This record gives sequence, structure tokens and C-alpha cells, in this order.
Amino acid sequence: MAHDLIHRPDWTPAVSAADTIIGRYSDPSGFYDTPAVRSIPDDLPASLASRWNARESGGLGFRLGIAQNAAATVLGRLTEESQADLVAAVDSLPESARTAIYDELAQGVSGYVRDASQAEVNAFSASDIGRELVKEWGGRAAKRIATFNKRADRMLDSMSDQDFGYFMARFTSLDGEQAAAVIRELAR
Repeated sequence: MAHDLIHRPDWTPAVSAADTIIGRYSDPSGFYDTPAVRSIPDDLPASLASRWNARESGGLGFRLGIAQNAAATVLGRLTEESQADLVAAVDSLPESARTAIYDELAQGVSGYVRDASQAEVNAFSASDIGRELVKEWGGRAAKRIATFNKRADRMLDSMSDQDFGYFMARFTSLDGEQAAAVIRELAR
């Protein structure tokens, strides 16, 4: 009789066991879905894999899935030729710089940030890309700019001076479409 509390033949769970195990619950929007790892790249830096394997980090599959989803979002906005150029630009960076980029992408969307000041919005809007993004974001521009600044600062601060130089040389050589796609992702 005690087992009746555990096993109820007349009860059917709303969620399959497989969905529960991998972290998906009946959410039709997919907002709470655990990111699915597409594949583990052969050239994934060992230091990054080691850090992501830590339990506190959520595990390699979780962090890599978030990073791959972010990269897919960036690349999904670009033409095939532009995608290939952006991937080649990132691949040409030293491993330590790529590690900083992948690690930031794996952080996912940012938590709370205080809205950017009007001076920060004006500075961001000084470029053609910034002006277009502020127009696109409308009333959310101050929040998006603050989020971008926070994530970009965190990523760039984790790079050595030499890696920072390599990164900036590549980033400033991107076309407007590529740069905007990267900024949009870091501003989420």
C-alpha cells in the first residue's frame, strides 16, 4: 500500500521522464529548454573545457550549448559569405583570445544592468552601426547598450594586452553587418 503513493497506475505525468532528465519542462516557448550541444569541437581549448566541466558552471554540455546557440544566433543573421568571413576572423585569433570570446558567449544573456547614461547612449550612437542599433532597439536602447558594455568589458578584461590587440584588429575589420550581429548578441 505504501507504494501507491509512489506508483499510481492511473496517474500519467504531464512531462516525460526524458524531458525531466534533460531539463525541459512543459514550456511551449522553449525559454527554459536546456541548450543542446551540436558537437564538441576538436579544437575546444582544454582550459575552457576544464572550467566548464565544473559542477558550478553547469557542465561542459550546458556551457557549450549556450555558446553554440549564441554563435548560431550571430551567424544566422549573416549571408553565407559573411558567415565564413566571420568564422575565419575568429579562427585566426590566438587560442587565448578565442577562449575569452567563447567563455563570454557561454555566459548567456546578461543579468541585471543599470541603464546606460545618456552620455553612454550618445557615445554608442556616434558610429553608423551604433546609430542603427539604437534606432532598432528604441526604448530598450539604454538597457541594451549597458548590457553590451558589461559583457564586452568582461570579455576584453579577460584578454591579455596582446590578445586585446589581435581581437580589436579583427573586430574593426568586420563589415557593418558582421559587427552589428556580434553587438546584438552581446547586448541580449
